[in-house]
Amino acid sequence: MSIQGFATASYIQFQYKEHLAQLKLTDDVLVSYLVTLNPVTISEIENKIEEKLNYLHLQKAEIKKIFFTCVELIQNQFLYGISDEVTSGNTYFIISKNGNCIKVITANLIQNSQVNSLKNKIATINSFNDKEKLKSYYLNQLVNNKFGEKGGAGLGFITLALKSMNLLQTQFKQVDEDYSLFLLNINFDVKSNDAIVCPRFEGFNI
Repeated sequence: MSIQGFATASYIQFQYKEHLAQLKLTDDVLVSYLVTLNPVTISEIENKIEEKLNYLHLQKAEIKKIFFTCVELIQNQFLYGISDEVTSGNTYFIISKNGNCIKVITANLIQNSQVNSLKNKIATINSFNDKEKLKSYYLNQLVNNKFGEKGGAGLGFITLALKSMNLLQTQFKQVDEDYSLFLLNINFDVKSNDAIVCPRFEGFNI
């Protein structure tokens, strides 16, 4: 690994440990991984997620919704995140629970040139405060946008917002002149006997 690659990997490892430590102060951490995604690690993560969600004894509809979201997020990381011999171990994934709030958190490297485009897409999605309007926006994007070689024009993010019905909370941390760490947090309100403490429509700060 090059000096630049080592520095990048060390930075991501530090962010992962700090993020995990902060979550453990308030949440029960259910699943956490710092990995380079490939078919083997993806399968391992998805199996662990399913196991942990079933252990919580949530309603089947809630388990299905959260699991679908996790799979979508992992696929987004795999398809759009930077992953090569220089940036090995560049992805992390965490699920935690705080009362009635399930938090799904992902982090992966992106090119700095992608940051503004992602910010604009997510800001537009978060501007909708009505599910039906967001559905209409999704259908409009589906009809009018061309698909790139790796997938749709931000359609995955719209789907994630529709599933959670909470804001897509994001943060971008510049690593160096080439890469930034893209963090995405999605909250789900689930039914249990605990009080709902899931923060709605607030910023995502680490």
